[in-house]
Amino acid sequence: MKQAILKPSIKSELVNVKIKLPSDRLSLMKQYMQYAGFEDVDDFLLQAANHVMQLDKAFIKYCNQTTQDN
Repeated sequence: MKQAILKPSIKSELVNVKIKLPSDRLSLMKQYMQYAGFEDVDDFLLQAANHVMQLDKAFIKYCNQTTQDN
């Protein structure tokens, strides 16, 4: 049974963004996407960003402080 950290999500409104990646990173991303069942790179990048932001304690602290200041 697969134990992928990232999982595909339900689509919501998307905004176009252009990025540049080293070809070896893109190849590895595509390999992970196949392993985890992602159908497109948009969803993979969204899930990867969400994963990082949920685990980054300094970022979470920053967000909490920013919210309290407003």
